[in-house]
Amino acid sequence: MTHLRWGAGFVGSALRCRHTFEGEDAMGLVGRERKVALLRALLVSSRRLVAVTGPAGVGKSALLRAIVTAPPDDSEIWTVDLGGVPASAEVWVEVAARLGLGARAGESRARIAERIGASAVTLLLDHLDSLTVAPAELRALLDACPRLRIVITVRGTFESADAEVPVRPLGIPEERMPIDRALGCASIALFVDAAARSDAGFALDGENLDSVIRICRLVGGLPLALQLAAARIRVFSSERVANDLADGGPALELLRTTRDGREVGVGHALAATVGALSEDDRRMLRSLAHFERAFSFAGVVDVSGQAPGDAADALERLLDLRLLDSAPPLFGEPVFMMLPILRSVLRELPGDPPTEDAYRRRLARVVREAADAHAQAEPPSHRAFAHVLHQDLLHEGDLLLERHDPRAHSWVLDCAAALEGTAEVTRISGQLEHLIATADLDSLPLTQQAQTWIWSAYGLAMSADGAALADLVDERWRRGFRLIDAERTPLLALQALMVAVIMGITTGDMPATVRAARTGSRLAREHACATWGARFDVWVAAGIHADGDAPGAVRLAMDALRHAQRVGDPYSILTATILLRTVPPDTVPADAAVPTLADALRLARDERDAVMEWFILAVMTRAELAAELPARAARRCAERLSIGRAWWGSYLSAISLVHTVFIAVAMEDWAFAARMLGAIEADRERVLRSMAPASALELAQVRALLTARLGESGFAAVAAEGGILSAVDATAQALRWLREHSEESPTAPGSGDGLTAREREVLVLLAEGLSNKQIAERLFITPKTTMHHSSAIYRKLDVRSRAEATAFAHRHGLVETRAE
Repeated sequence: MTHLRWGAGFVGSALRCRHTFEGEDAMGLVGRERKVALLRALLVSSRRLVAVTGPAGVGKSALLRAIVTAPPDDSEIWTVDLGGVPASAEVWVEVAARLGLGARAGESRARIAERIGASAVTLLLDHLDSLTVAPAELRALLDACPRLRIVITVRGTFESADAEVPVRPLGIPEERMPIDRALGCASIALFVDAAARSDAGFALDGENLDSVIRICRLVGGLPLALQLAAARIRVFSSERVANDLADGGPALELLRTTRDGREVGVGHALAATVGALSEDDRRMLRSLAHFERAFSFAGVVDVSGQAPGDAADALERLLDLRLLDSAPPLFGEPVFMMLPILRSVLRELPGDPPTEDAYRRRLARVVREAADAHAQAEPPSHRAFAHVLHQDLLHEGDLLLERHDPRAHSWVLDCAAALEGTAEVTRISGQLEHLIATADLDSLPLTQQAQTWIWSAYGLAMSADGAALADLVDERWRRGFRLIDAERTPLLALQALMVAVIMGITTGDMPATVRAARTGSRLAREHACATWGARFDVWVAAGIHADGDAPGAVRLAMDALRHAQRVGDPYSILTATILLRTVPPDTVPADAAVPTLADALRLARDERDAVMEWFILAVMTRAELAAELPARAARRCAERLSIGRAWWGSYLSAISLVHTVFIAVAMEDWAFAARMLGAIEADRERVLRSMAPASALELAQVRALLTARLGESGFAAVAAEGGILSAVDATAQALRWLREHSEESPTAPGSGDGLTAREREVLVLLAEGLSNKQIAERLFITPKTTMHHSSAIYRKLDVRSRAEATAFAHRHGLVETRAE
């Protein structure tokens, strides 16, 4: 076998990309083994023109380098890198120059054909899309050279090729994936390989697993980004790299380096990919870059100005290129995400005022509708769009405050109602504190004054120091409630009373919770607010139970549950279920139609109610412990801590730490139990205010047991280690320990069995190549519904694009493979 080396300008067998930003010398082939095998198989077949296609940064050049390094047969390998060549250049002139043939324009193709003649040659043309090339030009050279094969790399498709090897970003890991499965994820494998070459001491372990998963997800599995991020491991921790990437803007600086006097960066690669899109798709991407994080299909239609069918097809194309990613749908609404680094690239482009105006109109409508839904005690699904756009709503509030815009106050108050019950309340609380410190509150309408004090009290109560701030919380709430005329504005009064209920729970003041609930129940009946009434009745029942009257609590809770089921209020159904599943079993009638905890958990997750999900998991944790199943309890507790990350240090994580101690004792890990108990006792007053009396007694018994097992001095030494931990650090340690000791939930690989009949219909049409608009017309559904079905199909089959879904469907017999 011979590798030709024509003149000093011919690259020969050492494939280097001197002018572009995706073919790094260091970019490995981890995760690309199947693509390499496919390309090699095509080269020994009858295919003479093969296109390696895909966006910039995915490693197309690395595939060519694999062919140079290990040719599939005895043909000579000629490599030509056309990166950086002016688009107006003539392709054969440039190829001839790089081969050292020195032919003039008009003679170059003939000169190349003459040199190849009847020899067996594989000509690798890297970055062919740098030039404008007619397919006929390539065919003419192939016709002149009977044993010539040409392999090209292009960012888009090349329809005239005999075969195509599509290359996409590597598969990304699931959040909270266990380490044994993480090692089998292609993007993690590439990152770990590159990081180990950058820092010989690097290895994937329990300490860095979460941050490595975040890195792979934040860059969307783009190999170039993974390589450059891994190179930073030599200087920064993986957690620091992940945090920088999450910021978006700084990521462009992080993912950039200089090689051989040229700048190499992900920003360049993404800009090149965007530049290769159609004008409509570029406009779509730029309009979506206005969103800070996630956005819904309805938001895409509003901001882009495209018809739903066109928007669905554009999203499909961008998803296939991995420029966008689909997130779990919210209440049936398809949700999408853009990579922060891509958003940064797009925002550097000139603005587009019409789409920016449409974006801000969308935000204003969403926050207003969500605030009204909260006042009417409507289900969480009525605030779905606000939950999707929470980052945008908060960012807009920051901008309005910064500009001293008169709309800032009403905006922040609407956000407080729209996002009540979410982790974002902490940031809203900060905005409210700014308004209280700088605004002339007395000049505001009484309603806004009242809302300011009440939502401020709620934010303080939900903070990590909520229990310690109980007096200030109570003072602010009372100050606001005195300004409310319950007869004229009953809905505002009911909102304020429910805030008081929640504040009493978070600060450990159960009597205050019950008083507010009784007042709210009476007011709701007086003003025929049925849903509000059911919500308050459940908390009144909780107060009756706390006073020792379990039968009375059950009667009221059952009435509230039946009423909640009639009006379809998820909040009341969930709170009633939690109460009825924690009272003594013999107090609940045997024939009572009480949802199971598993049903309640599904409902909470369907409603995206993180706080309710947390409480249900807490009940399930205790149930698993009572059943002497500590590994299952550990899994439930780990789920709670993971959900409550944003509340680390709050009453939520405090109770979880207590349960972690109980689980560790059940598993006889005395040292870890003592360490966590030390962390709890360092903050004993706040934790105890969040704890039921029975749990406080149980904790005291555990302390005596640990002292007996470890000895007085041994227990004191280990507990002291926990005592110096911050609440956040203690919670992080607990989460790691719980995951290591959890019983894994069974997760069978996708087989397609979970597809509904309608989803199978959509899958068949996807596999036939119909667009979303065409599928909608064929099935008499809307394009939005088509996108919803597509997202569900991808999720259930564990694939990320139409092409992958089609391949999966044929491979598993979900659709019939038609004969040619």
